[in-house]
Amino acid sequence: MKFVILFTWLLGLGLPLLETYRRGLDHWLVHSMTMAGDYIMGAILICAGLALVTKKSYANLLSVIAWAYVLGVMNAAFWGHLEGSLRGVTLCDNNPTETNAIIVKGVIWLIALISVIISTRALHRKQAINA
Repeated sequence: MKFVILFTWLLGLGLPLLETYRRGLDHWLVHSMTMAGDYIMGAILICAGLALVTKKSYANLLSVIAWAYVLGVMNAAFWGHLEGSLRGVTLCDNNPTETNAIIVKGVIWLIALISVIISTRALHRKQAINA
């Protein structure tokens, strides 16, 4: 769970900051929902991080939910941006030439996938012990 806790905090704080850095604050006026998505992911991860470090009884479940949400959002963001790049078209508001953004989204997607798996295993172990 150390991996999950580390990335829960790093991405909980980093997702809103990275998206704001990438697009700028003016982007809120143009595509507020794409910005809000990163802030919502960050807030959910921070809630999960707080539950994990304070060892709340629901911490593992909240971690699964948070990372599943991030995985779902990043699934559309990463694969859609990659497809736009491969086809040379703009999908949503993503620039198909932003290779670094695609790589970062892919890494975040992979971190989310690994974190869902680890969190689910931890939840399953806890339920088996309590049964």
